[in-house]
Amino acid sequence: MEFSGVLSSTRQHRGGSSMIHTIFKLSLAANMYWLWRERNGRVFHNLRRDCSSSLQNLVNHRAHSCMP
Repeated sequence: MEFSGVLSSTRQHRGGSSMIHTIFKLSLAANMYWLWRERNGRVFHNLRRDCSSSLQNLVNHRAHSCMP
């Protein structure tokens, strides 16, 4: 999904309170936070990762945070 699609979907569901809408909003917030951390790493700590290693880092982080 392109970012414009994400924005329009967010606008459609901004007032909803069902479980699906809540999960969508939490997922969007988590992804935006992850992008913000990547950006801060580049700007303030001079960390450079290509797209594939950033994605791999995201997947590994999410997998570990879901394990008990």
